[in-house]
Amino acid sequence: MAHDQSRDKLARLVGDAKIILWECSVPSLAFTYVSPQAETILGYPLERWQEPGFWIGVIHPDDRDATIAYCAERTRRGQDHEFEYRLVAADGHAVWVRDIVTVIRGGDGKPESLRGAMMDISSLVEARARAEAASQAKTRFLAAASHDLRQPVQAMRLILHLLIKRPVDCKTAQLLDRMQEALASTEGMLTKLMEFAALQSGKVAVTRQQFRIDEVVGKVGRELSGEAAAKGLRLRISSAPYITDSDPVLVEGVIRNLASNAIRYTDKGGILIGIRRRNGGLAAVVYDTGPGIPVNMQSAVFEEFQQIGNPERDRSKGMGLGLAIVARIAELLGHTIGLRSVEGKGSAFRVELPYVRKVVDLSEAHKHNTPLRRIMLVEDDDLQAMALTRLLEDSGFSVNRAANAEEALHLLDRSSPDLLLTDYRLPGGLSGIQAITLVRERTHRFIPAILVTGDTQSVIAEEAAMAAIAVLHKPYPPETLIDVVNQRFSEKTRAGGNPRQTETG
Repeated sequence: MAHDQSRDKLARLVGDAKIILWECSVPSLAFTYVSPQAETILGYPLERWQEPGFWIGVIHPDDRDATIAYCAERTRRGQDHEFEYRLVAADGHAVWVRDIVTVIRGGDGKPESLRGAMMDISSLVEARARAEAASQAKTRFLAAASHDLRQPVQAMRLILHLLIKRPVDCKTAQLLDRMQEALASTEGMLTKLMEFAALQSGKVAVTRQQFRIDEVVGKVGRELSGEAAAKGLRLRISSAPYITDSDPVLVEGVIRNLASNAIRYTDKGGILIGIRRRNGGLAAVVYDTGPGIPVNMQSAVFEEFQQIGNPERDRSKGMGLGLAIVARIAELLGHTIGLRSVEGKGSAFRVELPYVRKVVDLSEAHKHNTPLRRIMLVEDDDLQAMALTRLLEDSGFSVNRAANAEEALHLLDRSSPDLLLTDYRLPGGLSGIQAITLVRERTHRFIPAILVTGDTQSVIAEEAAMAAIAVLHKPYPPETLIDVVNQRFSEKTRAGGNPRQTETG
């Protein structure tokens, strides 16, 4: 009785809202209660709702199977759920509803009934569809406009180039200089439009790989140094040889847009592009000493065609697409962006990246008279051995080569290695793992080791893991080998003992 009273009270509170309160039994899904709004929204008399199979029958045919399967599975698990689907009204038109369902358990803990609220969201769905259509129309317009403008802009560039080569008087030369500036500005805006249109259309493909973020930052810094100097700004780089995992081209675009934007809006002081460790990952941060951004405008700056402090629409400050492009790329890559800004002091824009490892440059240590790290290379293929030896020596290591396990043991009479690098398949009946084990036993010490193999059998990886041997799968880029070698040395130094086993594919 109390439940019925509270249910009726809730129905009165809902009033004219487009919400249907309901209850049904499990597993029959027969309605035991439906609020009066059901007749208003869908046009069926309330008594029809209590007919067996009524709800299933009025679900839109295109949504029926998926809706019933979803509801049945969540109910079987005893999980409350929420989903959207279409119902067919009495006059035949489709009504979109969002159904919020609570599972009621009986004394045995099993679901015995469902209670829910169906909200008519047809207007919301229509608004979403209109917004999506408008967004797609805008994207098509931007793509078409940027494409169609390329030809005349290119023609203007060629004509201007020919004019500049002709002998002209001083005033004409000044006019040509201004034309060059205007054309460069137009080309810059056109490039931004094309970049933004490509991101909006979903035509930008992501190619993930591991790469050194300091090299990307260094490249951006070199390319923008002239632009900063022309405004009397100091452009500094603060980074370290960190490895991240993302799309290097798109990440470079993010950092370049952030840095270009900082230069554009900063009139005095400087810009710092930095990479630092943050919460177990990396953060690429661009600091500036510009005017800062008011707190109430900080979220708006990532929207397209939004600019702060440019009411006169100075074309030298762009169109307000740079940060919108940053936001779209970050979303595409799954990276978080952030902003800290204080009016009158400056801003710091941040994009968070995954941290893989830090590269230890042992060749730099060698330049400062640090003793060479000795690597024993066990490789029976002469061509492979020659190439690997050259690569390692060029990276600052000393290499002794053996063709098999027996030769590796003989080399120990001359010197003991700091690291072992061996192929898995060796002549003589012993594997690379066995060769590493024998060398460690002969020297009575743990020596970091890397096993190179073209086999992908899990048993090899498991055997290597048991012996704390890093595994490098063929084919691999030469840079990856050097990174793994440096990693093994750095882990040994940091741990003071056995480094962890790693596997690189």
